[in-house]
Amino acid sequence: MNRRSFVSRQLVAALGIALLSLPLPLQPADKLPAKGIAIAKVKHSGPVDFEKEILPILKNNCLACHNQTKAKAGLVLETPQSILKGGDNGPSVVPKKPRESLLLKAAAHQDEELIMPPRDNKVAAVALKPEEVGLLQLWIEQGAKGQVRATVPISWQTMP
Repeated sequence: MNRRSFVSRQLVAALGIALLSLPLPLQPADKLPAKGIAIAKVKHSGPVDFEKEILPILKNNCLACHNQTKAKAGLVLETPQSILKGGDNGPSVVPKKPRESLLLKAAAHQDEELIMPPRDNKVAAVALKPEEVGLLQLWIEQGAKGQVRATVPISWQTMP
């Protein structure tokens, strides 16, 4: 063995020992951050109003791609009835069962294959805030009921 090889091996060994001696920030599994978006506990005095509370969230982040005119994956999120019907992957909401609801899983980024809105979307939609996901979860827990009483048709505009 030549001197250069001997010095290289000693250096690698010393580096390995130094790395092993560093303290690692180990945390118990229950303390590790959950994947996806945290779901906030929402305090609500009564039933969640779909038209006043859920629909604005969907308008800001989902309806550009999931409406009657342009239903990506066959999913329309304009009314509770169309949400319950679902799209190509089946019903998007299971009333009173948020953990089984694809809409909540996608919005909370709990399923790596189904993250909505997609990170590089063309309409500048952003991920929901924990409070919005919490309200969505509460609405599903309450049975995913409601109606849209709009008297004028919704006029969709192109997003930049």
